[in-house]
Amino acid sequence: MDWFNSVDATYQAQVREINESNRAWMDARFAAFDARMDAFEAKIEAKLETGLSGFRTEMSRFRSEMIFWMFGFWTATVLPLAALVLALNGAFTR
Repeated sequence: MDWFNSVDATYQAQVREINESNRAWMDARFAAFDARMDAFEAKIEAKLETGLSGFRTEMSRFRSEMIFWMFGFWTATVLPLAALVLALNGAFTR
């Protein structure tokens, strides 16, 4: 009976050693995966920031262009209306 107990203890020790080895291997794999994910996230954030910078520049240019066109359309609307009001009030007649 003692022989069975010693064999069982030996197998338990071997299984424990294998489990600890597997756990250390998995911890190393997870650490490597975390490092790769951190690098990937940093790369994505850098590209996103670059894209947003370009987007901001483009939106600034678009805003300036829109203000120019809005002023042009406003002028093209107000001047004829002012002339119409003056004409209806008799400013162009003697």
